[in-house]
Amino acid sequence: MNRTYTPELDPDVLDRLSAYATNLRDDFNRPRQAQWCGVYIHGLLQDGDRKSVEPMAARVPLPEGQVSDPD
Repeated sequence: MNRTYTPELDPDVLDRLSAYATNLRDDFNRPRQAQWCGVYIHGLLQDGDRKSVEPMAARVPLPEGQVSDPD
């Protein structure tokens, strides 16, 4: 199985990535999509064999204060 290499990201890079993702917020049709965008991007950047939603959901920490998907 293919594995992706994920370099360590310093805080400056993460801040720039957050700013970039914020610029995309208005492109989402629903607020819930925008809320979870950062979690999805985090999952894409992490190491892991699979980048589909279910495997990423199992390894990505939820945002502080978020218990689960509100739906």
